[in-house]
Amino acid sequence: MRLLLAGGLALLVGCVHSSAAFRSPVTNESTELTYVSRVQAETEERQKARREMREPRLFNLPVNGHLMLGIDRPTLEAADTAQFQVIFAWGEEVLGRVQGPSDVPEMPEFVGGPWTNKLFVHVPEGVDPPFKVMVVDQLSGVRYEFLVRDDAQIKRVGRTK
Repeated sequence: MRLLLAGGLALLVGCVHSSAAFRSPVTNESTELTYVSRVQAETEERQKARREMREPRLFNLPVNGHLMLGIDRPTLEAADTAQFQVIFAWGEEVLGRVQGPSDVPEMPEFVGGPWTNKLFVHVPEGVDPPFKVMVVDQLSGVRYEFLVRDDAQIKRVGRTK
């Protein structure tokens, strides 16, 4: 990742979204977490605005970035985002908690394929990397743990039932 100054604008070059996932081919499930920092989101919006020949819309970007939770589950009910809770923490201290709203998942692309869904979550103000993210699948009773490092990369930490 490099920071370039161009015409008074700071542009982050070579930034990519960081993601990590837990996958189970046996149960046809996956839980993937992607982190997009404020700097990454601004860079992408500026590039999009330049392509579309318009002013960038930076006013509605989350202050501390956002997470995207990708959910693949074998049933419609299991892929509903209402079954998921996202917890921000550091050590044993809970810094924020978001309960997913009810949302109908996308149908499987093929017979026997997974139902897919996405949940977008703003990182709460005052929560800066490094921080932990716990994704609780309330239907199956499983907690997936991730770490967003100082360099904005995500690392899988563990899975507990």
